[in-house]
Amino acid sequence: MNKLYEIWREKYLLWQDCHRTFSVGETPPKEQWKELFLREEYGVRPKECDRPLRYETIEEKEYAGAVGQKIKMFYNDLPMEFHLWAPKGATGGVKCFVLPLHPSAYEKKDIWAHPENIVDYCPIEDVTKRGFGVAIILCGDVAEDRIGGEHTGIFAAMNCARTSDSWGVLSAWAWSASKVVDYLVRDERFDKNRLAVIGHSRGGKTALLAGVTDERFFLSVSSCSGNSGAALSRGNKGETVADIVKRFPYWFCENYKKYADNEDALPFDQHLFLSLLAPRKCSVVSATMDAWADPAGELASAKKASLYYEQAGVRGLIIPEKTECDRPYHGGNIAYHRHRGVHELNPFDWKLIMDYFSSDSSAARGADRLYSSRWGVFIHYLDAVQNDPAHPSNMNVGKTDWNACVNDLDVGLLARQLHECGARFLFFTVMQGSRFMIAPNKTYDAITGMKPGEACCKRDLISDLYDALTPYGIDLYLYSTGDGPHFDPVCGPKMGFVKGRVSLAFVKNWASVMKEYALRYGDKIKGWWFDGCYRSAFGYTDKLMKIYYNAVKEGNPNAIVAFNNGVAKYYKKNFRQEDFTCGEFNSFTVVPRSRYVRGAQAFLLAPLGQGPNEKEGSDWSYPGARYDGKYMRDFVACCSRKGGAVAVEVGMKRDGNLYPEQLAVLKRIEP
Repeated sequence: MNKLYEIWREKYLLWQDCHRTFSVGETPPKEQWKELFLREEYGVRPKECDRPLRYETIEEKEYAGAVGQKIKMFYNDLPMEFHLWAPKGATGGVKCFVLPLHPSAYEKKDIWAHPENIVDYCPIEDVTKRGFGVAIILCGDVAEDRIGGEHTGIFAAMNCARTSDSWGVLSAWAWSASKVVDYLVRDERFDKNRLAVIGHSRGGKTALLAGVTDERFFLSVSSCSGNSGAALSRGNKGETVADIVKRFPYWFCENYKKYADNEDALPFDQHLFLSLLAPRKCSVVSATMDAWADPAGELASAKKASLYYEQAGVRGLIIPEKTECDRPYHGGNIAYHRHRGVHELNPFDWKLIMDYFSSDSSAARGADRLYSSRWGVFIHYLDAVQNDPAHPSNMNVGKTDWNACVNDLDVGLLARQLHECGARFLFFTVMQGSRFMIAPNKTYDAITGMKPGEACCKRDLISDLYDALTPYGIDLYLYSTGDGPHFDPVCGPKMGFVKGRVSLAFVKNWASVMKEYALRYGDKIKGWWFDGCYRSAFGYTDKLMKIYYNAVKEGNPNAIVAFNNGVAKYYKKNFRQEDFTCGEFNSFTVVPRSRYVRGAQAFLLAPLGQGPNEKEGSDWSYPGARYDGKYMRDFVACCSRKGGAVAVEVGMKRDGNLYPEQLAVLKRIEP
């Protein structure tokens, strides 16, 4: 390691001194390091930067349930614009992100008129619906992103003589983030102790610099910031100091150029820059297909910075030796995840970042609950099963009124059997394909013209199930479909399902039906499993699935949601934001590679029974047992070791009895 670097490390980086009281005139070692980074890399700001700015709200609007303000902050006559978005009706305690957005991300997009145009940089709707605010700075107003940019915008307005350590454009952008904070701390809607700065690529470098120079930022988030950001400079396998100062010399001070092709002469490396954020929180985001930003160097930097976090009295990065893509590592005050894909800051990244910023993530809690449960039972309870004379589960009762069928189910009997076999959760169908639902629903009746009890049974079976399962500590999850009552010639068309395809009108109708249930049952329902969300067959998109996602989350923000795209050959996600995989398989043979699949909890569902023929997929809801107890115990244990959760689909008779041969297998799953 470089000798000069070692000398600096021994002489100044005495982190155990960071919190002691210093004598007048004595500079703490942490401040010495900060001054060194500014003098040699990012540039020293002039005193004029301390001047307060004038703020003026130019325009206000609403978008996707959020309230937005177009605000201009003025240094003399120089206007610098930012857009502030907050949840509608917010009165206090809102955590807020500050996003310095470089010009190429918003130019020619009119992001005030069309906020959706920057969804790949900031999904404003997702952010505000999670209860956060976000201030988006149009950095081109602060300083232009081009050769000579250090003479434009705020540089020209201040008109300061430039020297070899004068501030560069990145520092000007970071300064503007601090000036936005000056505004936020006076806005009573926001929690001044919970502000975050976030940026992507050159914006990621800016975010780290803003966090280092302004301790009002509780969290600093760097996405794919690479060289001169989160990645180590020495041994960099992507962009080098020579590369970056040749293309973007105006980002830095003149002094930084002397380290081009001369990284060993640097008196620091970037992990020490991350360490200057300690003990506050930091999140480093990388991408697998972003070699130029050197994701390995970013991770190595975060690991090295952890030492100094620990010396500051907090945990740094808590991460295993072998890491997984799309899995968040959020255990310490340095967070890390690496998404599978290209150089971008996408809604999936935002989801994980918001989980981290929320000290107690609801989605993470729900997934953890499912994971710790290990295994449970899935039951198809349908008019086409328990009320079909041709099906063994009908018990030879014959076809009856749907209400009579529902009234025959003994939920206490079912709950006792699940408890006896050690099941930790139950997935239960609300409906599938037909008009018949397992609980009253006024929204459904209003849309379809059905009378109470005609399609939605009079008994509230969902509530009864919850009451029966709760004494045994068994969680209840609900199954619904993405095609609604599409087989029914009356209810299907009235719901809006026509010509075998879904439409926005249908999805909104069906989501309103599910929303009524979600609001009624609240946190009694731990999650939702949506079947039939087929992209090719029915025309589902992320936009349509998100309507369901938002609807059921209104009843319980902690509920986890998955969307099925058909029987799978491997674990995969169908919707970018889903919390666990649907994992529909026709057999208990596929073990997950790890707990997370692009950030979603790995989950498997397969049938235990044996259908009337050997056709693949014909075993659902039937009696019999294709696997013995030992096999199932070993399979569940193997999945659990890999981080997965397993649902065993079994047949249930009309009265609530499980088939004896299947119950015997279930009882052997627990060791």
